[in-house]
Amino acid sequence: MRGKLLVILSIFILILTTSTVATKKVVFEEQAAGYRYKVTFQEPMTRWEIGYKNQKFIIEENGKNKNYLEKYRNNVEELNIQIIKLIIYTFYLISILIVAFFFKKKMKIKTYILVLIIVVFSTFALVNIIQATFEINSTYKEATKYYHILAK
Repeated sequence: MRGKLLVILSIFILILTTSTVATKKVVFEEQAAGYRYKVTFQEPMTRWEIGYKNQKFIIEENGKNKNYLEKYRNNVEELNIQIIKLIIYTFYLISILIVAFFFKKKMKIKTYILVLIIVVFSTFALVNIIQATFEINSTYKEATKYYHILAK
C-alpha cells in the first residue's frame, strides 16, 4: 500500500513539474549590432527582454508597447539580414578582383576586355555594398529609436 502511494505521489509530482515547465517557453531570440531581444511566453503574458550592449530591460507586452516591440524586433532582424548582405557583396567584390588578377597574369586576355568585365561586375558589387551600408545605417537608427522608446 505504501509503495503504491509513493508511486502515485511521484507521478503527481512529475506531472506537476512538467506542466509548470511547459508554461514558460522561449519563442524566439535574436541579436545584431549590439541590439538583442528575447521573447518568453508565459501563460497570461508575453515577456520581452531587450538590450543594447551591457544594458538589459525586461518588458511585459501590453496594448501600448506591442507595436513598438514588433518594430524593434523587425529592425533587429533586418540588421542581421543587411549585415549578411554587406558581407556577401564585399566577398563578391574581393573575389572579382582576385579572379581578374589571376586572369591577367595567367591568360593572354586583352586588357580593355578584362577592364570592361571588371568594371561591370565591380559596379554591381559596389552599388549593392553602398545600398546595404545605407540600409544598415537606417535600420540601426530605427532600432535605436525604438530601443529608447521602450527603455523609458
